Amino acid sequence: MPSPPRILFPDFPVLITSRMEEGLPLAAKPIIKLILHSILARAQFLFDVQICHLIIMGNHFHFLMQVFDPDRVAAFMDYFKTESGHAVNHLLGRRKRTVWEDGYDSVPILTLEDAIDEIVYIYTNPQNAGLESTIELYPGVSSWKMFESGNLSFTAPWIHRNVIEPIKDFHSQQEEREQYERLLTTTKETHTFTLNPNGWMSLFAESKERIAEVNARIASEIREAEAALAKDRAENGKTVLGAARLKAQPINKPHTPKK
Repeated sequence: MPSPPRILFPDFPVLITSRMEEGLPLAAKPIIKLILHSILARAQFLFDVQICHLIIMGNHFHFLMQVFDPDRVAAFMDYFKTESGHAVNHLLGRRKRTVWEDGYDSVPILTLEDAIDEIVYIYTNPQNAGLESTIELYPGVSSWKMFESGNLSFTAPWIHRNVIEPIKDFHSQQEEREQYERLLTTTKETHTFTLNPNGWMSLFAESKERIAEVNARIASEIREAEAALAKDRAENGKTVLGAARLKAQPINKPHTPKK
């Protein structure tokens, strides 16, 4: 496996992105969300990294992270991709199948304006993809509600890859619910994931008042982007897929990434 890209600007926030080779296995459904929360919390427990904002789409993710130790970030990313890849393979009943593309992109964020742009970009991914009209309605893994509410942590069970069973009928939500309940109730060890949405601002905004202003601007620009996308859909006779259909989407849906 090639070495991960070296992060050249320690202490600066970095936008980290990686994409799956094919399909949309990280569908926005409860069982996937439970497994991803488990992996995120376990990875942060093991490697003590600071995540400021994140979103996970059906075949890729974006993490805005504050980098204090590049080696820890690399270890975190390796763990997250390895464990999520194994989880996908277990659910699909596959063995030793490559899930993620090699490595990941890491883009240092060196100015306040760039940071705001990237955070807005993170939280408008589902809307740009035509999945939902607002970030609140997106049922997949996102840090938006934590950021908006100020409730900056969640506790998740540590789900070992070997207890994840293959899904026999990919259109059976009953089967998924049964495995969801089994994973939730039979796992005893837990880890807590903590978000630090303002951690990146230590380099750009020092006062609480300034931090509040920047966060208000981020929320405002997200709303502006959502309104522009809604207008464009209306003019072109398009609609969003919607949360209900996203939750029902099978994880074996064929998809070839355009990028």
